[in-house]
Amino acid sequence: MQGSSGTFPLPLTFHDAIGFSPALARQKKIGGSGAGQKWIYHGTLHIETLFPANNGIDDIVDVQRPSALAHEVSFGDFIQFAGRKTASITSPPDLVPDPLNPVDQIIERMNDAGFSPNEIVDLLVSHTVAAQDHVDETIPGTSFDSTPGTFDAQFFVETLLVGTGFPGNGSNLGTRPSLATFVRPASGSPSSLTTTR
Repeated sequence: MQGSSGTFPLPLTFHDAIGFSPALARQKKIGGSGAGQKWIYHGTLHIETLFPANNGIDDIVDVQRPSALAHEVSFGDFIQFAGRKTASITSPPDLVPDPLNPVDQIIERMNDAGFSPNEIVDLLVSHTVAAQDHVDETIPGTSFDSTPGTFDAQFFVETLLVGTGFPGNGSNLGTRPSLATFVRPASGSPSSLTTTR
């Protein structure tokens, strides 16, 4: 994420925090408690990084785990800065909404975690400074919009535009035609898209 550096903490914070479910807790099933901290705790096990919606989070975990150990803080506190203890259970699968899920399913899942539809949109804007490594692995580190270094609403604008082609190797699950042209990065720089308007 974010140019394949593995240091961008925002995705890990969200993927950790969404790993609970009051609905599952009411049904006496394991509800999780932001149990994504187990990613860091178990080191190489990375159980939750194997969940499809968490593809790519392992890069962030691998970079941040040594810092949590070196500073002797709980993994929950390291990820969320919220005084949480390290989780003792792994989150159930499928609690992180997958971009391939139908919108109604995403809204239902996020509502279970306490988010309104408007708050979901607020969270989605974070994709304006994000990048992909695994949607199309031929162009890792590619940003989701043409202004990857700016926290703005361009992600939404470009999502609504009618595209003319696919960057990378063509159509992949989770992609749609884009007006963007893939720009090969300079060494060490994140990939980017240039949009024709």
